[in-house]
Amino acid sequence: MLISLHTNPAVNGLLRQMRVTETEMARTTERLATGKRINRAADGPADLTRAQRLRAQLASLAIARDGLLDAQGMADVADSALGSIDDALTAIRDLAVRYQNDTLSAADRAALQQEADQLWEHIQTVRATTSFSDIKLLDGTGQDATFITTPDGTGAITVHTVDVNELIGQDAPFDLSQAGVIDTIDQAVEAVNAERAAYGAIHNLLGFAAQALDGQYANLDAARSRIEDADMAFEAAKLTRLRIQQQAQAALLAQANTQPQMVLKLLGSD
Repeated sequence: MLISLHTNPAVNGLLRQMRVTETEMARTTERLATGKRINRAADGPADLTRAQRLRAQLASLAIARDGLLDAQGMADVADSALGSIDDALTAIRDLAVRYQNDTLSAADRAALQQEADQLWEHIQTVRATTSFSDIKLLDGTGQDATFITTPDGTGAITVHTVDVNELIGQDAPFDLSQAGVIDTIDQAVEAVNAERAAYGAIHNLLGFAAQALDGQYANLDAARSRIEDADMAFEAAKLTRLRIQQQAQAALLAQANTQPQMVLKLLGSD
């Protein structure tokens, strides 16, 4: 074995290994700190590209799901308002039935008509004030709203608006003294319930679509995680191993640094 004052191959080799260990420790510590296996392009160029592509797909899925939820919200607002109108029409019908009672006086009938008129005003208030994101839903002035429901932007669903007065065929309070008024009110109730059923069908359809998007999102996110995220248990174990290795290398370096002292022994120096 060559013994030299100027060159110590053992020390040089250990220093090289220690630099490698230090680099690995820094990378492992970074992964533990960020929770990411890919923190820069150098950590895996191909994997970084795949992860970014999946991130873009996930963002598109999230936007599509938001569109579904907005559409559901619009349908639910319209259905709730129509439910209130349905209740008012049912109450007016009850008043119309009572109005037919021959034992009522003119004053009694006037009171019933007044109550019916108040319920009609309630219907008109609901008609005028029901909106979703500034879109009027029940007064006939709002435009139908189209929502994007697929990640590629090709799928869409339209939630329509209606005019309640046109729907029930009435633009003035019901006249309880009019012949056939009960049948007229019944037709109005049926029309409102049919419209509510349409909104309910849209809500259910959007729910199924949202479930499908949720499944896609979960699977894509799991795939992205396998590529991009760090295995915390593996990295923690690796850091422990590297620390032990670094300590061993330091001890060996200290031992290797004693080699030049052998020259003094060879020269007979104490």
